[in-house]
Amino acid sequence: MAAETARLRHGPVVPRVGSALRAMLTEGRWRPGERLPNEVALAAELGVGRSSVREAVRLLAHDGLVEVRHGSGTYAARPPAPAGEGDMRRLLRRDHPELATVLVTHHLEELPASTTHAMLLRTGECLVSGAVDEVVTTVLRLVGV
Repeated sequence: MAAETARLRHGPVVPRVGSALRAMLTEGRWRPGERLPNEVALAAELGVGRSSVREAVRLLAHDGLVEVRHGSGTYAARPPAPAGEGDMRRLLRRDHPELATVLVTHHLEELPASTTHAMLLRTGECLVSGAVDEVVTTVLRLVGV
């Protein structure tokens, strides 16, 4: 675990804690229904703050990998079925933990001002991805504007 802890010290902490816990769950460190160590113990093991563990556990609970029972603890959930094509958020979070948010929209006007990157999909295929200005320029060129 020392090598994993060293990696956790570089880059955004919560996604890395989430990835480490996800790997532990996937590798079967805790059986479904088994209680995970408390936040303090996990934070000490991973060499991070308790709040980082709490946030990572919240994200894992949202993905259905753990179940948080208030007053009782956090428990490993039953392994989820393999992600299907329709489960883009889980695939992105698994493969690109550095992504904080995925926004799906049909209208360019709906993009928040804080958007930095975008991807144009058509029938499940990525046509263009990258910095939002480049993607929007490409989209406008594709539609003839």
